[in-house]
Parts: sequence; C-alpha cells; structure tokens
Amino acid sequence: MSKKIARGSLCVLGMAFLTAQAAEPPTSLDKGEGRLDIIAWPGYIERGQTDKNYDWVTQFEKESGCQVNVKTAATSDEMVSLMAKGGYDLVTASGDASLRLIMGKRVQPINPALIANWKTLDPRVEKGAWFNVGGKVYGTPYQWGPNLLMYNTKVFPTPPDSWNVVFVKQNLSDGKSNQGRVQAYDGPIYIADAALFVKATQPQLGITDPYQLTEEQYQAVLKVLRDQRGLIHRYWHDTTVQMSDFKNEGVVASSAWPYQANGLKAEGQPIATVFPKEGVTGWADTTMLHSDAKHPVCAYKWMNWSLTPKVQGDVAAWFGSLPWCRRAVKPARCWEKKAAKPTATISSPKSPSGRPRLRRRQVRPLQPLDPGLYRDYGRPLSGRRREMTYAVEFHNVSRLYGDVRAVDGVSIAIRDGEFFSMLGPSGSGKTTCLRLIAGFEQLSGGEITIFGQQASELPPWQRDVNTVFQDYALFPHMSILENVAYGLMVKGIGKKERHLRAQEALEKVALGFVHARKPSQLSGGQRQRVAIARALVNEPRVLLLDEPLGALDLKLREQMQLELKKLQQALGITFIFVTHDQSEALSMSDRVAVFNHGRIEAGRRAAGSLPAAENGLRRRVRRHGQRL
Repeated sequence: MSKKIARGSLCVLGMAFLTAQAAEPPTSLDKGEGRLDIIAWPGYIERGQTDKNYDWVTQFEKESGCQVNVKTAATSDEMVSLMAKGGYDLVTASGDASLRLIMGKRVQPINPALIANWKTLDPRVEKGAWFNVGGKVYGTPYQWGPNLLMYNTKVFPTPPDSWNVVFVKQNLSDGKSNQGRVQAYDGPIYIADAALFVKATQPQLGITDPYQLTEEQYQAVLKVLRDQRGLIHRYWHDTTVQMSDFKNEGVVASSAWPYQANGLKAEGQPIATVFPKEGVTGWADTTMLHSDAKHPVCAYKWMNWSLTPKVQGDVAAWFGSLPWCRRAVKPARCWEKKAAKPTATISSPKSPSGRPRLRRRQVRPLQPLDPGLYRDYGRPLSGRRREMTYAVEFHNVSRLYGDVRAVDGVSIAIRDGEFFSMLGPSGSGKTTCLRLIAGFEQLSGGEITIFGQQASELPPWQRDVNTVFQDYALFPHMSILENVAYGLMVKGIGKKERHLRAQEALEKVALGFVHARKPSQLSGGQRQRVAIARALVNEPRVLLLDEPLGALDLKLREQMQLELKKLQQALGITFIFVTHDQSEALSMSDRVAVFNHGRIEAGRRAAGSLPAAENGLRRRVRRHGQRL
C-alpha cells in the first residue's frame, strides 16, 4: 500500500472513530428559543443595512421569532477558533474548517428530515464529503464558487489567460513590471493554487491533485511560491483591504473571490475577472450546528430558511457565489436559466502527513470551472449596484471653542473594516474628531454618520464604538478580568456571561493567562493590551484609539504596532487611530489623513509612502516573529 493510500485510509478511519460518539440528532423540533448566533463570512448574511434590496434576515426573524446576531470572520482559522470558544449556534464553515470542526467535535450531526427545503438541493452535493462523515450529515450546504483571477482592464486591455501574471516576473501590457503590483492569498491553502499552476507548467512532475502532493511536487510548488514573494504587493485575506489596494495602491492582478470583483465593478472601477487556462480552485461552504448550541431550534429554522431558493439566489447575487438549489426549482430569484454542469469535482481534501494543512474554502480543482455556470448565478439581480459600506462619515464637520476652530470643515469617509489613521501635531484637531465620533464632544456644525445613522441621534452609550485611551484608565483595585468585564457589568450582564466574554477578549490579545492579576503586576505593553481587550469586549464595530502607544518605549511601541495591525485584520472591524508619529501611522494604516490647524491638509497624500512603510513593518515582523 502506498503512503498516499495509507494516509487516506487512516484519515477516514480517524474521522469514523471521532464521529462514532457524536450525539444523535433530534427527531422533532419544539418552539424556537427566540435568538440565534451565527458566525459568517462578510457579506454572507445581509439584513438590508448595506443595500435595502438585499435582506434575507428580516423576514426570517418575523416568521420564526428568532433574533439573528451575526459575528463575521475573515478566515477559516478564525471560524475554528470562535467555534472552539463557544457561544455560537451556527457557522458558515469553509470546506477546510468543516472537517476540522467535525474532527474536533465542535459541531454536531443534523437530521435532514427536519429541514423541509433539503429537497431543493442539487443532488450532486447531498453527499458532499466535506460535510458527510461516518454516515452522518454535519450541516446544510450554503454556497460555492471559484477563486478567480481579478485584473485591471486598463492595464490588461486583453484579458490575461494565465496565472503566470502573478507567479512569473514580467512586463505587463502597459510596459511596467508586475513587481509590487500583484497579490496572493494570505493562507497555506494558496499552496493549492500554486500547485495548479505548476501542474500545467511542469507536467513532468505528474501532479494530478493540487491538494495531495508528493514530496518532489511539494518542493517544486514551494519554490514557485518563494519566487513569487518578491512580486507581491501584499498577501490579502481582508476583502475590503484588497478592494482598496486595487483602487488606491496600484495593484492590477490577484486571485480573488467574485465578491470583490462585483463590489469594485459596482463602484465603476476598471475591473474584470477571468478563468485562466490552468484552471481555478474553488470553495464550498456549509452551515454547521455547534455541538453545544444554545438555540438549536432557531438554528434548524435558519438552516431550512437558508435553503429556500429565494435566499440561495439572493446570496449568490450579492456575494457573487453559486447557489445549491436544484435546477428544476423555478423560484422568482433562484436563476431559472439552466446551466451546464460544472466540470470541477468536489471532494474532501487531504493533507500530506507532516505538512501544514491547506487552509481556505476547499473544492478539488481538476478541471476549470464552467464560466457559463458562474455567469448565470454570480451577477447582481436586475443590474443593481452594490455600494461600499462606510463605518464613519464626516460631512463638513466643525467644532468651535469660542473663537478657536478646533475642527474646521472636515469631510472624510472611513470604510468598514479599514485601519484609518489621523496624523498631525498637537492641536491639529485629530483627537477632537475622535471625541466627536465617540460622542464626548458636541458638533458646532456639519454632520457625522456612523454606519449610515446620524450620530447626533445617538447618545455615546448607544453608538457602536469604543475608545482606547493613552493612559489605559484601568482600575488598580480590580483584577484584570474584572477590569475587562466592567463595561458589561454596567450594562447589567450576568457575572457568568460577562466573565466568559472578558476572558475571550483577553485571549484575543494573548493575555488570557493574566486574568487574576492586578494592573500593577503587568508591564506597560500588557496594560495597553488589557485596555484594548476592555474596549473589544463590548463587540464594537468601530474601535477608536487615542494615541494608545504614546507612553511606551520605542521597541515596545514597534511590537504593539505589529500586534494592533494583526488584531485589526483578525477582527475585521474598523480601527480609527490617532497619532502624531508619521512612521507609526504609515506602518499600520490602510489610509492616513494628515491634520493641521483643524483641517485635513490638501496635497499631502500619505498613502504614497505606504509601500516603503510596509517593507519596514515586514522587517519588524521578521525581527519580532518569535515573540509574536
């Protein structure tokens, strides 16, 4: 028996053993519990807040009586981590995450007989190996789709036909090199994308499955990835950041999901996608039920709702994915046009022993996916445009103290999920802007909106923001856990829940082990991270940071810069950072606004310095890598 076959057999036996003791699924459902907590990819669950035409939550809540709460996750690893901590009912798990969740006993098998809309499923997916294990069904299929090559049509008047534009150094059609102008996905799963390219360009290696490589094949793929590193502008995983890079940072080609392409085209950007001749990888996501779900009846109701052809069609149109509804079903919004069967086959990926498991939404890519099928499903309904979501917007904002204009006619738009810095000297108005967002100051003129709602209509405690101050403001007589949980106590949350959430927030900043200590027993950097955890425990959508690193020494400040950026990317929420240190702002930010005398200075584009600053950040990452 070959090593490949032996490893595969052990994998199957292991999964069968792990699932043998799984709890039996229910045979009937009682009344819903009134609440449902879901972990989902950004854009997967919409309630009309981004675009009123896309809302598949409100009607469900009315019909089921289950209030839906969504926690977005940017990566498969984050989903697995959140499910391990508990407190959630469902997760829209990637193919990579689904098997890890099953083998880790984080999810439980379901009873498809209790899901009336199971009959709408395409029969090709009912036995999908990424959620059917040991004769049990672990969830309902949600969406699937390809990883496309996204490109700038001004730079590529003729669509590129090969992945070599991101793997091989070359001059593009505009006469400029692709170095520093292409991106690659930030995760080990990208090894499979590189393997697909090597399969086509080095046929002598005999690659048949990009997810299952021999040692020789694996080393060849790693060489391609190492050579590619010098070309990369940024390894992406945050969709909002990648979209910004295509618009503002000169990126012209990258692997991407249809979601980013749809969003950029809706904004009028010169963007298109293509299926390269080497083929594409893909992903298949499953709605899975937590093994300790507190609201299982509402979870079953949602799984059934998610399979209605209308919801499947709406999600596909919004996200740019493909639905799993059966073609024979002819609903109003699940595309009626019959499409050819895709040529890609879906299977459970296996990871060679001793190597990092490939991480991302996994579908085995043997042949190119059928572009016709993607075009039928992955387009906006009725040509509707998807608009960019802004977390905070200033519209000609002013703040006066007598005759002094602390803020003078400022207009800015800060994107959802962005790391945005306000840079300027003391007295430039940057901190006043931060305080206006938080509600600590009153507007003298203009308007501020937070996720589309006028801030003047909301008292500070109802704004979906939290603030981290330079002086930490920790209570010296309280333990670290009590400090972090204090805001939850004020809100009236019970002791057990608030301590659980406080511990989870401490884990996010890598300080779970200090919960019993007092602030005086921590270093300056640790106290700063506790202050961040205390702000995060309330789960804000916007985190305001008022020169939080100013009191730290240089080395510690550099380390905290790295940790802040890493934390922001993992959480996927908006960070608005105030500083007077230019290198600090450029090291972490997606965009920088330069303030002086209460205004944003014209003609000073800090973004122009970002690539050099990022190189410095990468050097510091390598220097501090072991500690981080």
